[in-house]
Amino acid sequence: MSTSPHSAASSALGYLYQTQWPLLELLDRRPGERPDAAVTLELHDDVAWEEGTPIELIQSKHHLCSSRTLGDKDADWWRTIRAWMKAGDPGDPNGPMLTMLTTLTAAPASAAEALRPSSHDAIAARERLEHAASTSTESTFAGVRKKFLELDEPTREIFVSRMRVLDGSPEIGDLDAAVREALGRAPPLDPKKADVFMRILWSWWNERAIEMLQGTRRSVGALEVDTYVDDLRDEFGKDRLPTSVAETDIDVEQVQADHTARPCARTRARPSGPRRGGRAVSGPCAGGPGSRASRRRRRRSRRDAGAHPARRRRRGRGSGRRARRTVSRAGRSTSGAATA
Repeated sequence: MSTSPHSAASSALGYLYQTQWPLLELLDRRPGERPDAAVTLELHDDVAWEEGTPIELIQSKHHLCSSRTLGDKDADWWRTIRAWMKAGDPGDPNGPMLTMLTTLTAAPASAAEALRPSSHDAIAARERLEHAASTSTESTFAGVRKKFLELDEPTREIFVSRMRVLDGSPEIGDLDAAVREALGRAPPLDPKKADVFMRILWSWWNERAIEMLQGTRRSVGALEVDTYVDDLRDEFGKDRLPTSVAETDIDVEQVQADHTARPCARTRARPSGPRRGGRAVSGPCAGGPGSRASRRRRRRSRRDAGAHPARRRRRGRGSGRRARRTVSRAGRSTSGAATA
């Protein structure tokens, strides 16, 4: 599919990746690792871990479906080094860890390869960056390379020793699968329920990310994420249904007002004593249109209004027979008296 030459899709994906990747970072840490630490967005760096003060600055570099590798003269490297030199004293041995997060793979025998956490070799990385800075003819980052070489050797050693590279990181389209793997057994086993679980989790995280970018929230702590995941997992228990509505978002007074405004609720709210036999009025709504009491009232109204002609005729015929019997008995009584 062709794209506009002015498309900002790549930059937009990079920013989106920067806001979503920290959730994976918070979930994928080892048990007990940084339990009191928190993640920030665009505060100290693209992403940062802090414990009161920053302990790790993370530069995020996202490339979509790229087959190229990260070499020593790559623009990503020197753009990142420029940001780190501005962030603080390069020669501070107690300064924060400096991490480059990239979806690219480190080139063989490169500084990035030497700075992988599993095989960290700061001396080899420093030598390779020095060689790249002194031999590159690219003009965009010539000033950064010059400043790097102007640092004295001990400062450069400390500066590079604080660096590490997380290469081959999942692209934005693979983040959801990576987060699911980091969650382990937290999501439900049922695939449909697991999808709902992930949608709720991502919605919660995106709200936190927006709050951090707006400046209304400083950070999100590791413990806060763990607690939310535990609570969300409980919502998917056998006897419970998940809800995306927070309890603090419910207006209790409005719910009560809406409920009591219904006729059924108003009728139920009226105090009433026990009915015949001590039984409460049954039906869909006490005293309502479908209740037993309502049906009795309707029958009584029809009876009083003569709504049953057959019954009225039967009553009439019975009354006539009683009247004739009364006259007959009276006649026989009169005859007997006269004979006597």
